[in-house]
Amino acid sequence: MDEIDDLLDEVEQKYCSKEENTSNKNRTKLPFQKETNVLTLNVPKSKQSELDDIVNEIMNDDSLEKPYKNNSRRSSTHSQSSSSSQEESKLKIKCSEILIGGTQAQFGAASHFYKRVCNQIHCLSCDNRVVYFDNYEWNEESCDYLVFRNNYPDFSRLKFVLHPRNGFRAYCCQCSWLYVKEPIELEKCKPNFKWICKKHNR
Repeated sequence: MDEIDDLLDEVEQKYCSKEENTSNKNRTKLPFQKETNVLTLNVPKSKQSELDDIVNEIMNDDSLEKPYKNNSRRSSTHSQSSSSSQEESKLKIKCSEILIGGTQAQFGAASHFYKRVCNQIHCLSCDNRVVYFDNYEWNEESCDYLVFRNNYPDFSRLKFVLHPRNGFRAYCCQCSWLYVKEPIELEKCKPNFKWICKKHNR
């Protein structure tokens, strides 16, 4: 009986030890264990804390958000300005035909029903607003292009080419001039003038 026990012990030692060894070898060869070994970093605690500080500093940096904030502000201001300009254009009206006239004429937007004199005239040739002087006419003999080029729009500097005349109105820009008393369409009296209406408030 003792001999049988001894044999059993011997067999158990031989075969059990082999199985354990082979299982250990197989375990080391598993692919997921290799991956875990590759990904495992033995970083010292001091270095790890430094890395954490750097990451936190980057995450808390406000300068990373500035371009987005600036772009959003620009887009919002652009949309606001475009909407406001559209609203302003809706509140303004343009003359159907440009009328000019003397001091007795009423200012406002001209239409087929309301014959009013335009006071929002702009010259496309010199790109300047047309100014006017009530109860004056131009002295045609003294007027020329250089006079208006150098003295527009100052009344005190243009006064030497103006004559007082009741009921008349003298118009000029930096390149053209005229004077009238009775309301008349600009196209009929001065068809070569490039004067346009810059719109009136409703």
